[in-house]
Amino acid sequence: RRNYNDAMSWSDVEIELCRRQDFNTFLSALKHRTEVLQTLGHYEEALRAYHSYDRQKDSIINLDSRQQLNELNKRFEVDELKAQHERTALEHERTLLQIYLFVALVVLVFLVSFMYFGHRAAHRLRRAHALLEERNQLLQQSSEQLKVANARAEESSKMKTNFIQQNS
Repeated sequence: RRNYNDAMSWSDVEIELCRRQDFNTFLSALKHRTEVLQTLGHYEEALRAYHSYDRQKDSIINLDSRQQLNELNKRFEVDELKAQHERTALEHERTLLQIYLFVALVVLVFLVSFMYFGHRAAHRLRRAHALLEERNQLLQQSSEQLKVANARAEESSKMKTNFIQQNS
């Protein structure tokens, strides 16, 4: 309506009401005030109002930037924690794999040792068995010879007894 003096008084009320609300409406009210001051020709006051508007806008931008930075830092920390958790899980899996491989290697060494010593024992057993068989054959031959010798000795003893009986 081109009634700038009324607009100035309403601007003061608007600024006071907008201070209690969010920063964007407050900035909008400050901008309206600077426009009204400029239109009224109060250039110095309009310049101060523009400086106030710029400071408020800069503080809002800084606050918003800090909030975004904090949010990004939190996301980064969460991502870093997730990555650390994944690294820990991978290290745990790697450790388990190493343990399993070690146990498998120990079992394999045990089995190979068992087979090797079993084979050696079987070989020694076969040799001992062959030696016993050989000795058994020698003993049987000796036994046969002793039986023959015993039979001869008995026969000789009978002949001697007969000879003595005949001579007596």
